[in-house]
Amino acid sequence: MSDPQQAPLRHGLKRQFSRFVGVGVVNSVATFVLYQMLLLAMPYWLAFTLSFAAGLVFGMIAGARLVFGRKINLVSAASFSAYYVFSYALSLLILMVVVDRLQISARLAPLIVIAIMVPLNFLGSRYALSLRSQPRDAGER
Repeated sequence: MSDPQQAPLRHGLKRQFSRFVGVGVVNSVATFVLYQMLLLAMPYWLAFTLSFAAGLVFGMIAGARLVFGRKINLVSAASFSAYYVFSYALSLLILMVVVDRLQISARLAPLIVIAIMVPLNFLGSRYALSLRSQPRDAGER
């Protein structure tokens, strides 16, 4: 039996996750396109690094405001950035394994990285953006 008091929490998490996925899709498409363009002029690891940095900025702003309904402060921005440095390192490691060891095209490999990292990034973002940040005013939504 499910606890009726848990239902609003589950609904809120589902809504947040849906928004996270929506923002993530926009972010992923934009960073993937940027990656593809940069790949024409530089090695895959540098193209990935630069497109990841652009996605980090967009993700922090959109994640805080649209997904988690939070205002960004110094602590949450630092925590979010620190988490995504870890996420970047793990993503780059996965990318390198997929390209260099599994011999999957560098053009397609980021799609595998995205599929692996989405659930981890949802949890990490949710936690980081909740640190010492305040919910946005209901009137701002």
